[in-house]
Amino acid sequence: MGIIHALRDEGAPGDKPVTFGSNVAWLAVETTDTQRVATTLGLRRLREATWKEGVDAAYRSSVFVTPPLGDWTLAVGTPLLPPEGIEAFVKPLLEQLSREFRDAQYFCTHREAELHVWARAKKGKLLRGYGWLGEPRRILWNEGPQTKDERNLGIRFTDGRTEPVETEPAEGLTNPDEGCVMQLALLWSIDPTSLDEHFQEPVMGLLGAVDRSKAE
Repeated sequence: MGIIHALRDEGAPGDKPVTFGSNVAWLAVETTDTQRVATTLGLRRLREATWKEGVDAAYRSSVFVTPPLGDWTLAVGTPLLPPEGIEAFVKPLLEQLSREFRDAQYFCTHREAELHVWARAKKGKLLRGYGWLGEPRRILWNEGPQTKDERNLGIRFTDGRTEPVETEPAEGLTNPDEGCVMQLALLWSIDPTSLDEHFQEPVMGLLGAVDRSKAE
């Protein structure tokens, strides 16, 4: 499936952190160097932007690299939504970022398509990658061992085959959904749906465009 664009409702005002998460993809990188993240991603036409301007633009066609959030920096935008080949898109991206920054994570969720993806790489090697399409209930990607955090969340997994899953999850287990993505983001780094609760500093981020010539 191609990249799905979605417009975001008007959110929190000004230059304080603005939450995001639904209908978009984002990266979490273990660094406080916003400029270096933007440079590593190869973003063009970089300029400073407030949180509101950056997140709004990210839901259209740009990528917003946040100011540092504790030990992490996030990059969010619809250009990061995966094309049909999720693994071929996410794996090399995370491995490149984790060579630069040690720990790099990818998250994606889209309600209408019921698309939910998460992945993590450390020191240049993908450790875990998983993608789920809720209709027709199909596993799109399942690489690396399940993490303890995934198991503790009670996520239902099969053996990694891509055939549609015909049965309902066993009692106490759940098929992957948006909530699973946000909970894993919190356990691994930062939950972007609660940024305004934990980060209050009005610091500018960087807004840029994806270099399509390199992406193709």
